[in-house]
Amino acid sequence: MTGSIQSSYLVISDKYCHLAVPFGIVPPTWETDVVCAVDVGINTLATASIVCPDGTVLARKFIYPASDIDRRDKQANIIRQKARKTKTLHRGFAKTPYRKAKNINVNIAQQVSRQIVNFALEHGASTIVFEDLKGWRPKGGRKRSTLK
Repeated sequence: MTGSIQSSYLVISDKYCHLAVPFGIVPPTWETDVVCAVDVGINTLATASIVCPDGTVLARKFIYPASDIDRRDKQANIIRQKARKTKTLHRGFAKTPYRKAKNINVNIAQQVSRQIVNFALEHGASTIVFEDLKGWRPKGGRKRSTLK
């Protein structure tokens, strides 16, 4: 892929300023027969479908690692119980349950991505397409929280 440098601009914020240099890149085009479409859901973590160019769905897989999500929710309950017993939350409050929940989230993401790739390879899909999540924000967690 080759790109062309476009006009740069200065970005100024309250805390910093930097120079942004955008590049115009033409994305490659593929002639594909079969694609794997992934839909991020509410009731299931992800739904992967193998789709032909005419719109026919050849296979579908629902991905929901229930036991891992239960383990993560148990850590969230531990944090909640500890928070009820104190008035002020100090720096490093409930460090171990937060660390465990974060690592369980990372593990879930790795397992799900591996299942999606294996599902696509198993059915001969040459491309994996995710839904457009631009502007979507998770409702769980607060600022700087990893529980999303």
